Formats: sequence, structure tokens, C-alpha cells
Amino acid sequence: MKNDLTTFERNLLNTINLFNKTKYNYKHLMEWSTSKKVIEENMKTGEIMYEASGCFVAIKPDANNKQ
Repeated sequence: MKNDLTTFERNLLNTINLFNKTKYNYKHLMEWSTSKKVIEENMKTGEIMYEASGCFVAIKPDANNKQ
């Protein structure tokens, strides 16, 4: 898998990293939506939901260990 994030998705990750003092990259981003309900319904075990730039983002913190 290569880093195929859009500019908007990279900005979401940068915002999350800045405000939460994390170091997530493209491997951690599972999905994003403007609807909190959509993210809540699709979240899988081990994922965390963040809010950034008016969007809700599902992040899998241990993504590097699983690939």
C-alpha cells in the first residue's frame, strides 16, 4: 500500500497529530466522514474516533504493527 491520501486527508491527519500530540500517518487513517453516526457504525475493534476540521475520523493506532 502506498501513501495515496488526498491533500484534505493529509490535512486531517496533520490536524489530529498537532492537537493530540500523536504521530499518525496514512497507515493509521481508516475512514473519515462529516457524519459522526457513519463513523460510529463502521468503527472496528481498536479504532479511535477523532474530530478534526468539521469531520469525524477513524484512526487505528496500532496500524503499523498489523501490516
